[in-house]
Amino acid sequence: GDRGLEYEALVLCRGLQVAADLVPGLAEALAGPQATTNYSAELAPKTAELVRRFRGGRALFCAPGSPIKCPGAPQKAAYLACDQWQRRGVLSDAEVTYATGAGGIFGVPEFARVLQGVVERYGIGTRFSSELVEVDPGRQVATFEETGPDGKVRTSLDYDLLWAAAPQRAPGFVRDSPLGGTSLFGWVPVDRYTLRHVEHPEVFSL
Repeated sequence: GDRGLEYEALVLCRGLQVAADLVPGLAEALAGPQATTNYSAELAPKTAELVRRFRGGRALFCAPGSPIKCPGAPQKAAYLACDQWQRRGVLSDAEVTYATGAGGIFGVPEFARVLQGVVERYGIGTRFSSELVEVDPGRQVATFEETGPDGKVRTSLDYDLLWAAAPQRAPGFVRDSPLGGTSLFGWVPVDRYTLRHVEHPEVFSL
């Protein structure tokens, strides 16, 4: 059975949980025929198959603005798909969009300049500060909340292929513990320089 262990110091690095339930309709879409992600070992082969079968239309690649593991992965999926479509001669029949809740293509300016060139080379349309907030898998429509100078506006795009990175959060037992933070995602709050918990000095997290 479960047993407790006393500690003088605790290093908590429990990973994260993919939280498709935070976007209404996303889990149902991922279970259907036109949407996929690579944040699931079971769905990675589906990604390859959807990219292989794609003959044109609108392809949406989406990433949340909140922290996720390997935040470059949604871009990699888009670039690899476009490379394959280009080699097969179908990229010219595709409208490819990369939408992210982040404010730009990448947080490091040196990398952002290079990646912007990749985006332009493949003709990928970008939508920044554009958070995926709902998916209607029956109608194949994705709804985004876009933050602009006049506040937040919702806009919808239909799709033929949807690749989406869901929001991610701390595991439930961390979120529900005294160590979890107050945000929706339950990340453990630490000092950015020492990784020491802001309220429990004997706890460190990463």
